[in-house]
Amino acid sequence: METKLPGVLFVLSAASLLSFWGIYLFAGIPDGMTLSFVSDLLLHSFDPDQEHFFSFVFSALSTLMALICAVIYFRKGGRRTAMMMTIVHAPLAFLIWDWSYALMIALPLTCAGQVFQNASTSPAS
Repeated sequence: METKLPGVLFVLSAASLLSFWGIYLFAGIPDGMTLSFVSDLLLHSFDPDQEHFFSFVFSALSTLMALICAVIYFRKGGRRTAMMMTIVHAPLAFLIWDWSYALMIALPLTCAGQVFQNASTSPAS
């Protein structure tokens, strides 16, 4: 019987990365500023001339990857694919991210053995 725990961990991973973006974009809006401030901040963050350009690009890609893995995991037959994507993503995250975000990205790997074992015994996974 397949457990939903790895899927929940993928969702938590995506939520932790989305919380980074939420805090970055919305927690620091000065009083009286509109949402145009958020769009300006976003454009400034992805300006290749900025010092932390690579960090923001990797953050956006990590968030997208976590969301894709969560969606793929819950599709029938996508469990192994989601785990393989995370196996590639997690070491990069530990090299680039703060350990807390990297740990959240790697969290679904705690169930990798179970997913691969179930995938080898069941053709549907």
